[in-house]
Amino acid sequence: MGSYDTGDYSPSSYTPPRRETPRREEEPPETSNYDASLPILIALGGGLTPRRIVKKLVPPEEYQGKHLIEIIKYIISPEVSATEDEISIAEMVRVRMEKPDYRAIINDLYNVPNERLREDTMNQYLISKERETESGPIPFNYLDLAIVSHDEGGRRKSLEEKL
Repeated sequence: MGSYDTGDYSPSSYTPPRRETPRREEEPPETSNYDASLPILIALGGGLTPRRIVKKLVPPEEYQGKHLIEIIKYIISPEVSATEDEISIAEMVRVRMEKPDYRAIINDLYNVPNERLREDTMNQYLISKERETESGPIPFNYLDLAIVSHDEGGRRKSLEEKL
């Protein structure tokens, strides 16, 4: 056994407390706080880098209710991603989506398997934000998507795998 006074410690005598943490992986958001009358900005990246293609969906009502996969395919299409940087990011997304086990990180909060991109709609994940400008705040709806592969940390490891 160990003692806090002497600094002796025996790994077999210590069992860390178990804490229940909610799994966000399989939970779809219960509600989205978006405003259907506001513009929609989508940020899409490949991997865990901060590089993103950022596009405004115009007119926003045309995209309401679309599945996430439809939005991703639209953003990475050559007609939409036209600059050199956008084409590079679109290619990173395509490469990851060619793998059977890719995942999506949504709004830096949800880590979902690729099947969910075909089931969940964009509206489920839109969040309202504001950008401060000289003429005052400008509200908009926002969605951030990162397509990742398992080797980039897109896979949830079990406790046994971590040890």
